Amino acid sequence: MTFEEFKDSVLSYLEKERDAIKKDIEEHKNLPEADKIEQGYLITDCFVKACIDDVYELSTPNNNTKLRTGDKIDIVDREHKHKIEGTIVENLIERISVTNVSQKLEEEVAYDVVVRESEFLGSLIQLWQNIEDGTSGTGYIDILRDAGVPTFYEDIHINEDDIPQRFNENQHKAIVDALKTPSLYCIQGPPGTGKTDVLAYIAMTYSRQGVEVLILSNTHQAVNNALNKIANYDDLPIIKIGETLKAQDLKDNIRTAQTYNQYYNLRKRKTGYSNGDVVGMTIHAAISNLGLRNSGFLPGIILVDEAGQVPLTFGTTFGFFKSSSIVLIGDDRQMPPIYHETLKDDPISISIFTSIVR
Repeated sequence: MTFEEFKDSVLSYLEKERDAIKKDIEEHKNLPEADKIEQGYLITDCFVKACIDDVYELSTPNNNTKLRTGDKIDIVDREHKHKIEGTIVENLIERISVTNVSQKLEEEVAYDVVVRESEFLGSLIQLWQNIEDGTSGTGYIDILRDAGVPTFYEDIHINEDDIPQRFNENQHKAIVDALKTPSLYCIQGPPGTGKTDVLAYIAMTYSRQGVEVLILSNTHQAVNNALNKIANYDDLPIIKIGETLKAQDLKDNIRTAQTYNQYYNLRKRKTGYSNGDVVGMTIHAAISNLGLRNSGFLPGIILVDEAGQVPLTFGTTFGFFKSSSIVLIGDDRQMPPIYHETLKDDPISISIFTSIVR
């Protein structure tokens, strides 16, 4: 398969997926109210119970939603149908907490909470449309389409005796191989085998040699878990980029920036560190912040946690984030990525991890 054929197959898949998601959203809008409530797209008859420091607590008598901290919602006055934007702080069965509301919420007013669904593939499609054969990152694509093989650059100094004895033989080997700066490397292991500890040690070693490290995963929670492990090495400059509410469980020695521009300002003021930055963000954020812009952040290594849950279509972008080394960490036998029902039999409906290790 040529590069152009591979590109066309990915774009065709993404466009079909986007169309299917848009169709679902329209169908959900047209559901009867009772079905919207039952399926978790709507909570009706919510009332303000308290407001403290710009955080509103609303009663939720029929809450079947799966909203998470940081998710965006619309709060609609049931009588006047006026829409107010808000962000979830906490979602419990009988109440939700909301902040960043675009207008003051009034007591004694009945509100509907509408789950805001969106089609999120536009930036990924745009990134692929901009990529041409031979540009930065296409060597990684060559590996994915079986037209190339990984290489090792031997850029990082390795003293195997320095690797702590707490790591077993398999973990030790994974660390050594990853520190040889491979263009692509997979670390596979079931839950409880210490994969995140291995990731943290690799990140620490690269950072202490002045190399910038990018930590990626599908979810904020997975990124946060990885950064918290890395933060056990307390001399590293660690930064999480993303919505502030998605960073509440981070350790105190991890800085946060809501946008890449905020991180860039932190970066310009950086003093007292010779170590390379360890930057964490979701894959969605990396596509926008690193793939679609000339960011100036050039990670020497990308460490992708829970890579077994990353769809192939998203995993294809890692090579476009301007790193010479990509390490995927996960287990393709765990929970797989979620694909749209209409595409479940498509050969591209696999994880990036499975596509490489199969």
